[in-house]
Amino acid sequence: MLNFFIDNIFVVFGGKVLQQIVGITMGTNCAPLLADIFLYSYEAEFIQSLVSEGKRYLASDFNLTYRYIDDVLSINNPKFADYLSSIYPSELEVKETTETNNSASYLDIMLSYDTDGHMNTSLYDKRDDFNFSITNFPFLSSKIPSSPAYGVFISHLIRYARASTKYMDFVLRARRLADKLLSQGYVCDRLTSSLRKCYGRYGELVIHYDVPLSRMVDAILGLRVEFSFFPAEEEKEENTPEMKLFEKVNLALEVARKVQNGMDTAADSLEKIKSVLMWRHLPGALRIFLLPCFIFISSFFISFDSFSTFLGIGMGIKLFIMNYFYTTYPRLNEKYNSTHKLWNELPTQAQWEKQQAHLQIHQYILQNKIEEESKEEVKEIPEPSLPAQSEEDNISKDDQEFCQLFFLPESERPLDGWKGGKRCSLVNKEKSLLSAFKNGKLFLTRSFLCFERSRKPSKSNIVIPLADVKSVQKTKPYARLPGSGMAIEVIVRSKAFIFGGIINRDEAFENIQEQGNLQSLPWATGNTSKEGASNSRASDLVRRSSAGKFSFPDEYEDSDS
Repeated sequence: MLNFFIDNIFVVFGGKVLQQIVGITMGTNCAPLLADIFLYSYEAEFIQSLVSEGKRYLASDFNLTYRYIDDVLSINNPKFADYLSSIYPSELEVKETTETNNSASYLDIMLSYDTDGHMNTSLYDKRDDFNFSITNFPFLSSKIPSSPAYGVFISHLIRYARASTKYMDFVLRARRLADKLLSQGYVCDRLTSSLRKCYGRYGELVIHYDVPLSRMVDAILGLRVEFSFFPAEEEKEENTPEMKLFEKVNLALEVARKVQNGMDTAADSLEKIKSVLMWRHLPGALRIFLLPCFIFISSFFISFDSFSTFLGIGMGIKLFIMNYFYTTYPRLNEKYNSTHKLWNELPTQAQWEKQQAHLQIHQYILQNKIEEESKEEVKEIPEPSLPAQSEEDNISKDDQEFCQLFFLPESERPLDGWKGGKRCSLVNKEKSLLSAFKNGKLFLTRSFLCFERSRKPSKSNIVIPLADVKSVQKTKPYARLPGSGMAIEVIVRSKAFIFGGIINRDEAFENIQEQGNLQSLPWATGNTSKEGASNSRASDLVRRSSAGKFSFPDEYEDSDS
């Protein structure tokens, strides 16, 4: 049957009957399936040949190569173009549609990489490149009902939101569509109502833009003035059926989510205002302080009427002209709106506490002497090679979570042998045996000894700067215990911390001593001279509160929580 179909394809053109001998007729039911099977046979044969020849490493380069009928997408595979002639037959013509090294169109999606290495998607329509206009939407003056006509606007908004990862791409497409529909007789108020309806029903598609509905309406349909000698006739909306139970539940959840987001925004705004009033952000506080000073000084030289006139003109330009352009063009707003930039820079309470925690931690970070010595002693002739990745690029997910938990920079990741921590118990000999042990994990970094008791930021987590340590020694928590004990006692100023139940206690102790010797700390080297004590620069610094994110040794209080 297949041979009969391929050998008996005839077309009539110019009064002549012609036979098609290459390919199959487009539009038939089996054409897409046959094309898919035909190309798959060559692709499967190519991959199997690589595996049989022992070139599995080359076959793995095609993991991110996809094909939909006759459209092929290959990501991170620089060898794909070199092997095209080995994959497909010579009769098949392959055209490359890559725009640049960082962007390419696939089906109706434009794929692109930004400077941070993140992949972004936007809508791609080849009809945009045509030099003539296309009428692909119904005119409102036609005989079709108005509800399906406005439904076209909603359906395309959903399509744009699903295809666009960036808000600007979504707005440009939606505004172009709105302009075309308005030129074909659509009413701006009905389009606004349709946009609000789409936002309410499919808000999850645009929630990642983090843009309120009012701003989105202004960007797509804002500032459109329509003149008419007759009042516009309001069309009666059709009676919608009563909502079902699951629709009511979804509506309640959507309202609750919007209320929660609104309360979060209001709370953040109040915390930003608090940051200005408490001088936590110097540029913002100076602007608020200098404004009344400027008004006070101006009152000596300008009359109240003149000052009010200038103030009104300035406010009018700001509210009705500048804000319109900033709302319509988000990129212009991000680049030139100094008030918007300043407001985004103001820290909330959580951001300020995080900044203070990072500042506190930064005071105790010790220098990496291994890297300094290697830079001074080793001088080799550079050889051409691939760009080396920094340590921050190679950090694992567990190390990232550790640094975020203790507010440490990525350079203060756990040392080799301490990845994942060493299970132990913080022993308080002043309490009874039932409440004396607090289980957790002990970590050693270049500058700190960290005890993790909670997986979330908490005062129960302890950060011990190595520069503050007075002594580290092996110990036995209780004299009645057999053997030499499995504990390490760390004395910080006037406080002692006993970490017991450490497997391979001797090895852990040697690692701590080795790190102290590497940093030339007095408690490890035994040098109590002024030169040795100078390395303990952080011990004389005024300690601030860690804002409840963790505890320094002086702040830690043992509790049963």
